[in-house]
Amino acid sequence: MADAVSKNQRPMLRLLHVLLTTALLSAVVPLPASAEPHDLIVDNAAGSAAISSVNISPPADDEWGDNWLGESDLIGAGRSRTFSITLGCSEDIRITFVDHEVHEWHGYDTCQNPRLSVASAPVSGPSHNLVISNASSVAIRSVEISPPASDNWGENWLGQNEVIAAGQSHTFAMTLGCTEDVRVTFASHRQQEWSGYDSCQQPTLSVVLPAASAPPHNLTVSNAASGAIEYVQISPTTDEDWGDDWLGPSDVIEPGSSRTFSITGGCAEDIRVTFMDHRRREWRSYNACQQPNLHVDGETAQPS
Repeated sequence: MADAVSKNQRPMLRLLHVLLTTALLSAVVPLPASAEPHDLIVDNAAGSAAISSVNISPPADDEWGDNWLGESDLIGAGRSRTFSITLGCSEDIRITFVDHEVHEWHGYDTCQNPRLSVASAPVSGPSHNLVISNASSVAIRSVEISPPASDNWGENWLGQNEVIAAGQSHTFAMTLGCTEDVRVTFASHRQQEWSGYDSCQQPTLSVVLPAASAPPHNLTVSNAASGAIEYVQISPTTDEDWGDDWLGPSDVIEPGSSRTFSITGGCAEDIRVTFMDHRRREWRSYNACQQPNLHVDGETAQPS
């Protein structure tokens, strides 16, 4: 009788064996990605303006990353573009039109909503010009203009290699309305900002260099790490953004080398150093007057 019972139990034992084997394999075999590769279609539903850039990045990223359209590509009014998404369903998306209007979506579900239709915001004022006049002795290297409702400054309206020299002016065509936020960055990295500036009532904005709270001084960044430093960003502690890379587009600080920067603002600066392998070091409210030499290694920094 015991032998007969054992035979009757064999199918159940085989099933238990299969279930146990499947569980063990699941523990060692990587789980599939949270979403299969899929397409996102961006429709330009604007009346006339083309889309100049599309940025798509995971919500966990601090930066928008590259323009998915490429450097000189556009999505014309009434046209669409398909992008292949391989990073999952939830994405942050930023769309920029050629007239600098910016739209953003955070945590957009590209699986549930594979088609994104983007239209220009209604214009709250007539098309007009804004003249930025540089009344300082230092060149202006960046002009950013954005609607007050926008969370970011957007692109540099001057272009990559253009400046407004001391005593010169530049005219910008305004199509987004009368009220704008304006930020001007000088070649010395100092900035001036205007919130809710009425470019219809005040079509000429005369810009002077803000008074410095401390005399000009130098900060020397020495690379004591084993990898090259790719970016150095220095900004006043009152700024919300890190600003541009002070090294320039193709310059680096090799291991054992140093670079000296001229600081024309106050003593307290926020400093961020990024290595070629993307590791970062940050210092908040660093006193560049009292500690003009910053030695950076891969783990710690010894100011002196």
